[in-house]
Amino acid sequence: MVYLSECLIINLDELASLNKGKESALKEVITKGKIKVRKAYRRDPESLVRRASFTGSVNDPQILTDTTGSRRFLIHEVTHIDYQNEIDMDQVMAEAYGLYKAGEKYWFDGADIDRINLHNNRFRQVTALEEILLRNFGPADDTTPKHSLLQWTSTELMNHMMERKLLPKASSVSYLGKLLQRHGFTYKNPQNIKVYNIAKKEANSHRMQLLNNN
Repeated sequence: MVYLSECLIINLDELASLNKGKESALKEVITKGKIKVRKAYRRDPESLVRRASFTGSVNDPQILTDTTGSRRFLIHEVTHIDYQNEIDMDQVMAEAYGLYKAGEKYWFDGADIDRINLHNNRFRQVTALEEILLRNFGPADDTTPKHSLLQWTSTELMNHMMERKLLPKASSVSYLGKLLQRHGFTYKNPQNIKVYNIAKKEANSHRMQLLNNN
């Protein structure tokens, strides 16, 4: 943990093994402004400023798992590497420091976060539940025919999908609710219960009926 204060950059060698639990833990560390740690041979813990940023590389582009957003991850596809190191990194750091001292904006505002999340969408893993949801349902609007309109809670939708054997194993109602919100399903909130406006996709209605009859 002390490296978070002493290092400028920390390379994550095992970034490819990042699962949902590890991603959440990493996001927590990234957002810490200070860390509390007891150094070796010290009696009491100290409060240290976190200075480190993280970097890592993967071969599989689908690295992100969080459905709520990924603004902490700035992902770039690398097409080649300047292994000859012809860029003067001392000058790069000097320029960055000069911009900082001049008041250059270094934080992300709401518009920046939206752009990052949009950019990162193609690097996010699509789960089986998400794929099945989007194949069979979509957000309802004013043009949705009444016979295709469903006004259900996430639990009711989950039960509907289970009855028709559409669900993968170990599906979560909470996760389904996050997917509905992520993909723009509007909802009403009577008595603190979210009732989503869902459109059943007609192209899959015959297929769903066959599954229901089997």
